[in-house]
Amino acid sequence: MPEPPNSITVAGARAPYRDKGALGTFETRVAGEVEVLNIFMIRRGKTKGGEVKIAGCMV
Repeated sequence: MPEPPNSITVAGARAPYRDKGALGTFETRVAGEVEVLNIFMIRRGKTKGGEVKIAGCMV
């Protein structure tokens, strides 16, 4: 798997981390392998009440 760009790695290290399980699941531990399908970031502009960035990935 290729390494993510350095800007994503640095931003991820500085961001508050929230770990939420998938809807309808109650497991707190998983086992196995996953494949990252997409890494994305959603930005909301400052005109709507402050800049907000949300990042995540599909697995």
